[in-house]
Amino acid sequence: FVRRSGARVGPFFWIELGFGRNEIMCLGPEAFAVIFKNKATTSGYLKSMLPGLFGESIITQDGPVHQHMRTAMNGPFLPRGLTATAIGEVFAGQIERRLRAWPQRRSLRILAETRELVLSLMFRMLGVAETELATWRHQYEQLMLLAVNFPFDLPGSPQRRGKRARAWLDERILGFVRAARAQEGTPG
Repeated sequence: FVRRSGARVGPFFWIELGFGRNEIMCLGPEAFAVIFKNKATTSGYLKSMLPGLFGESIITQDGPVHQHMRTAMNGPFLPRGLTATAIGEVFAGQIERRLRAWPQRRSLRILAETRELVLSLMFRMLGVAETELATWRHQYEQLMLLAVNFPFDLPGSPQRRGKRARAWLDERILGFVRAARAQEGTPG
């Protein structure tokens, strides 16, 4: 829809999302410069626009708070941190298995496949067993329903399903954090 709209009206246009929400779309590479490389813009609007999805996460922070959060995340993602956790080996194995299967398939949806791969890598980095990846992916997809920003929290609604998934994910991720803190001296 977004690509078709851009082809029809140009790289800048508004989308009416319903429930009084409108968003401006910029499909050109300039959007990245404005969003990610411009100190005059802010991403704080995400906190008020989609609080159930983004909350107080790094994506909603700017300035010193954002820098502080990024600094805290740097260690595990530097080469030394990645080596200590052997995550590179885990990633390499997962990526190789996925890519080997692609040529045998009759059709391949690259965006869907790469999204699935990235989710599996993220969850494996957390310590999720490979046998549980489908359940985690399902919960993540339910969490993304909060992006719909459905204004009513009714049984079965996107809002309710997203909140339930967020609670499920929060509980399990907190379990990983507790387990890691209990093992003093463990790298990563």
